[in-house]
Amino acid sequence: MGQVIAAGSLADGWTLTTLAMSHETTVEAAAFTSIVASGKAAADIDVIGLMTNISAEMAASVDSGATLAGVVQASEKAYLATLSASAKSQVSAKAVASAKASAWAKLTTSLESAKDMTAEASAWATFMAEANAAVAASAKVDATATASAQAAAAFTMSVEAKSKASSAANHATALGALLTARAEHSAQAAAIIEANASADAKAKLDAAYNAFQAGIATSVDLKAAAAANATLVASLTSGASSVMSVALGAKADAGSKAITAAASAKATLQTSLTAAAKANDVATAAATAYADYNAAITAAVSGSASGSLSAGELSFVTSAAASANGSIGAILDLSSIITTKVGAEITGSIWAALGAQGGANGLVSGLTVPNALDATTAQVLSVGADGKTEVLASGSVDAATKSFTIANVTESKASLHVVQLLAADGKVIGAAKLSGTIEGTAKLTSLPVSAETSAEALVTLAMAQKGVALASIDQGQLMAHIDAAIGASAMAEGKIDALAQAEIAAQATLAGALSTNTAALATAHASATATLEAALKASASADVAVKAQADFEAAIQAATKAAASGKASVAANATAQASATFSAVTKAAAGAQATLSATAEARAQLDAAASASAAIHEAAGKANAEAAIGAKVDTAWTALVSATASAKDASAIAKAGSSFKTSIVGDGKLGLETSGALGAYFDSKYKLDLIGKAAVEAAITAGGTAAAAFQSSVKVAADAAVQASGSVNGATVKAIVDATAKAWATYEAAASVNLTGAGTVSAGDASLFTQMIVSASAAKQGGIQ
Repeated sequence: MGQVIAAGSLADGWTLTTLAMSHETTVEAAAFTSIVASGKAAADIDVIGLMTNISAEMAASVDSGATLAGVVQASEKAYLATLSASAKSQVSAKAVASAKASAWAKLTTSLESAKDMTAEASAWATFMAEANAAVAASAKVDATATASAQAAAAFTMSVEAKSKASSAANHATALGALLTARAEHSAQAAAIIEANASADAKAKLDAAYNAFQAGIATSVDLKAAAAANATLVASLTSGASSVMSVALGAKADAGSKAITAAASAKATLQTSLTAAAKANDVATAAATAYADYNAAITAAVSGSASGSLSAGELSFVTSAAASANGSIGAILDLSSIITTKVGAEITGSIWAALGAQGGANGLVSGLTVPNALDATTAQVLSVGADGKTEVLASGSVDAATKSFTIANVTESKASLHVVQLLAADGKVIGAAKLSGTIEGTAKLTSLPVSAETSAEALVTLAMAQKGVALASIDQGQLMAHIDAAIGASAMAEGKIDALAQAEIAAQATLAGALSTNTAALATAHASATATLEAALKASASADVAVKAQADFEAAIQAATKAAASGKASVAANATAQASATFSAVTKAAAGAQATLSATAEARAQLDAAASASAAIHEAAGKANAEAAIGAKVDTAWTALVSATASAKDASAIAKAGSSFKTSIVGDGKLGLETSGALGAYFDSKYKLDLIGKAAVEAAITAGGTAAAAFQSSVKVAADAAVQASGSVNGATVKAIVDATAKAWATYEAAASVNLTGAGTVSAGDASLFTQMIVSASAAKQGGIQ
């Protein structure tokens, strides 16, 4: 449950105090064991440096000792290489850890007795001062070199955290700036003491660094941290009340000239670190950059002021010049340095409209839907095979241009990524999918963000987090089920989980009805999905994407038909079953959320009717009745879509479905040619008295009754599954699929009628008759009426 590293040696009778066990110490211990497991001897690891370089914030944001192991090892390498360059001999981790041991022992004791955060901060500051002094003495280098080594380590830690675990990058950068500042603080404090400066100078120095530490602690981003650093530099070197002016007195002018003389080292450092961030071996490159920087600063200050300043004063000015010209600033300047390490960029648009896919838009006209344009932050998540997510990078939202940009995204081999738009309170108010891997400096475009794409992306996440393998999530079917109206109602009512449960059950039902699996269907629908996504990315607005959505739905139907061995009737029956399941589970899981339930009913009705139309066309073609039937079916479908889009309540949705059924099979009184496409065709071709009017009317009535019974069975199964487990998943999905299949078989048997016995009805017309009854009744019952 928890671990902590005991930094020190033990013998009989000895007492060793460790840091208090926490999540941070547990991750530190995991990082240590990971390094040892990689083959490095424990004695050759600077354990104290490891624990210093992993903060609570980093541990919380990454939660992986193995990931941070690589970060702290690279940091240690840069630290030791910089010290070795200054010492002109190899400095080992073992020697550094040994030098810091006494200071660490005092720190653990101080932290154990600390009563508040102020006392803890003071204990850490004291430790860093004593540890840096001890390392400087052990390695036989000056304090400025020790500070440069810490800066190299901090820069490397920031870059490595960005490339390996970007969620910890800002924390690593802020911590690196803080550790470097403490190293510089201790170096400058020692120099002030050596120079016999006044107590006021020492007090000002402490106040300047304390203010910087407080600024880092309260910074909400690296821009604020950089501002804190600028204030620190000004406090050290600018004006009559600066630390340098108070410490040097009449010699302050010489100090200022020396710092100006060292200014050219800043540009060189920036160039070197930009190259270091791109290098394969960042640690060595960063160590060289900071070692050269330290040498350049020392040479410039010495050349300018060695004759006018004492050794202690010269040491202070050298360290202050390093601070002023960017030892910390380079670490914080991510925009020009660390950003070059990973260069992928993700952009996307935000649609004010609900979306492009038609649905029961009238139902959501008065709904308060989250406006993605109110977002303050954009972030991209990688989605693992197990559904776990990691924030790869964050960016900005531009409401004026209705767009967002996320730069410097870490490489990711995940097959799915999701962009989320966050409000100021951290709530997700928009989302979109981003398919494929993220590599190098690629420039990628996500799907546009609307209520529709938001629901689709968040439902995908929820399904993955419920244990559905990403490869088994049929994105085509999901995007066909979730239209603009459903997306808007789910986002407004906070019922993404209900849709995820419904989609899990619906996809399993469709696969079962087609005797395949969801992964195979996902593959079958992949081409249609990719075509739609490309069209949406290229669209300036939702309006111009309407045709793409219509083409997509037709392509999904065609792919489903292909999965049904090319039989539209089989595909229609499977789609009707899946649509009924989707509607039933949504209603059961959403509870009292009336709008979502109604929009789900409408979508199910539309999906079932679209498939029914295709199946009727197929049957009519086989019966040579296409000319008589086709146009009437198309007219009925067009009227259904129009009525559904404008419907403002559930009763209007039901009325639209009933009108569609009547347009196809009539009202049960087939004596009139106007009673529907079926009645008109049969009355015209056979004269209904030849086949038994009563039998036909009874068949239509039976079809409607059987359809209602089927729908009731699905509803009962969905309600039972949700109530029993609280969530449709696993075994409960199988129960729904089995119940749906059984109810459909009963329905088909009840709705079928044999008309060939009259002797004058062809087999093709008899099949057409049965298909029209089954399809029209099922389409009307697509939603829970």
